[in-house]
Amino acid sequence: MSAVVAAVIATGCDEEATIEKVDGETQTSAGTEKEVNWLEEKNPLTEEEQMIKSIVQHFYTTDAEAREKAIDDYIHPDVQPLFHLMNGFTKESEFTTLDINQFAIIESMEHGEDGETGILTLARLQDDGKFEEMLFFIYEDKLGWIFSPTVEDDEMRHTYYELRTLLSADTPPEDLLVKYEAEESQEAEVDSSEGNENEVGTRNNPLTMENG
Repeated sequence: MSAVVAAVIATGCDEEATIEKVDGETQTSAGTEKEVNWLEEKNPLTEEEQMIKSIVQHFYTTDAEAREKAIDDYIHPDVQPLFHLMNGFTKESEFTTLDINQFAIIESMEHGEDGETGILTLARLQDDGKFEEMLFFIYEDKLGWIFSPTVEDDEMRHTYYELRTLLSADTPPEDLLVKYEAEESQEAEVDSSEGNENEVGTRNNPLTMENG
């Protein structure tokens, strides 16, 4: 599955407010739009949220040993083999690295998923002026799943959008939001392999974050 990581202020247009008196009282017209910092991190962070930042910092790096240790320390045993597999077979030049300074925890809530009760956390990554959102699910004090709208797998994208509706944080404007866009070569590959079931990145076999 995909996904990825967020301290830059993005967008918004300032307009002059109109001041007028109504019945002797000074009022300011609506219309003044403030710039929104889409990487404004919630404060304080919980232990689970701090762990997510540690995962981002220590797993999404070019240091293979640091990644192995991060898997052992932070990833739930149910999905550790998948992370170890990815770590062992991904070329260093192809491995996603993330800047912790461009990553922010936005919101968390308790949530039940596939019979497990844990913490669902919304985070954002900023890259080249755009933002990618991702959802982390922590249960039994370990990371179980990561859901992102930038992944190729249809089921994972559907799950992300389904879970995103549970959270109250506003979504960045469309022109600032990173989404999955299938390239012609990818569509041709999908057509040629139609009928072959791909379980990578499903809820039962989740993947990790990578740039969409």
